[in-house]
Amino acid sequence: MLSLILESYKKEKELKMHIRKMYFGDIPEVLQIAQEVDGFNVSEESEGFWSKEQLECWVQGDDVLLVAKLEGRIIGFVLTTHHKPTGKVTWENQLVVPEFRGQGVARALTGEMEKRLKKNGATYIHFLTKESNEFLGHYKKIGYDVGHTFVWFGKFI
Repeated sequence: MLSLILESYKKEKELKMHIRKMYFGDIPEVLQIAQEVDGFNVSEESEGFWSKEQLECWVQGDDVLLVAKLEGRIIGFVLTTHHKPTGKVTWENQLVVPEFRGQGVARALTGEMEKRLKKNGATYIHFLTKESNEFLGHYKKIGYDVGHTFVWFGKFI
């Protein structure tokens, strides 16, 4: 009986989730969520997630930046950059708050992201992730192919 109640509660919660464009006012909450996760660093020198200033500039552009909200709270987000001359999109980040994982939030964010990018002329989406990423199976399940293994090089200028 308890599992039926919990399943019903989860479905009810999913129905109330709303995905929309990320706005300036969402930045503090997105930053807070991202700071609670250790996984945005690409090197020892990297500062991790984007700064407040970077996000403030980014939301003013026309890239696809989305948030998933539930009962007024951001429970996930996805950030992309679209190079329009080539149609290529870099899927920069996606995060779902741990307590809402496994409930379709990532899949819904990804679907909406792809729909909006296609409408904007995108033809190819790529991203980098660590080999240890626990969500590799999710990406494969939703149609993303594993590419070649590369070594990350970067330089702050």
